[in-house]
Amino acid sequence: MKQHGSTFKGRHFFTIPYVVWMAIFVVAPLILVVVYAFTSKSGQLTLDNFTRMGSFWAVFTRSILLALIATIICLLVGYPLACALAREGPRLQRIFLMLIMLPMWMNFLLRDICLDDHSGKHRTYKQHPLPTWPAQHKHY
Repeated sequence: MKQHGSTFKGRHFFTIPYVVWMAIFVVAPLILVVVYAFTSKSGQLTLDNFTRMGSFWAVFTRSILLALIATIICLLVGYPLACALAREGPRLQRIFLMLIMLPMWMNFLLRDICLDDHSGKHRTYKQHPLPTWPAQHKHY
């Protein structure tokens, strides 16, 4: 393992997409939250947003409680499942990984299909249409 050679320096190149991704989708939104917290609608610096926070304690409490419940459920289900999957063979691991990820893919697919109707952003659907169903064209 060379630490000072060109091989080690070349590995840093592969971190660039991750750093860019994190900057766009984690750091930038956090900066926006901080900016909005300390500015008024007119763009002036203010602390009024913090003085009005007291009226939202019920919402904060409920959000923290729901986050705690979701965390406990994920831990109770996730760790035993991970331990069981770690002991299985690669074939069964791949099958269970697909079954775990399938709901996320379905959510993504349904959201994409719905966005197609309203924003027209997916031109490939127009060129290669997917089968449609009546609920796809309802405007809620």
